[in-house]
Amino acid sequence: MTKIAYLAHPVSKEKKAEARKEGFKIIDRRFAPAEIGEDDVLETVATDEQTDPITRESIADMKKADVVDLLEMHGASTEGNLPELRERLIATVFVDA
Repeated sequence: MTKIAYLAHPVSKEKKAEARKEGFKIIDRRFAPAEIGEDDVLETVATDEQTDPITRESIADMKKADVVDLLEMHGASTEGNLPELRERLIATVFVDA
């Protein structure tokens, strides 16, 4: 199951943080299916998508925005440069780091 938040962009930091905290993936409302309507919508969608597990190697290849998203999901600080953020994410996700 994937939780999708169809929100009008730009999205405030507060609204984005709230949606992400609840596990929603944020998508611009203009890409919502026609039956969704005009209001902002948070919904859970059944998908067949297979998500790859997060590994140290995959973190090393991630772009900054992806690393920041994952750190925010874990409530960790997003201050610093990309190598620092990657190290913080590894320390957050892996117990033995």
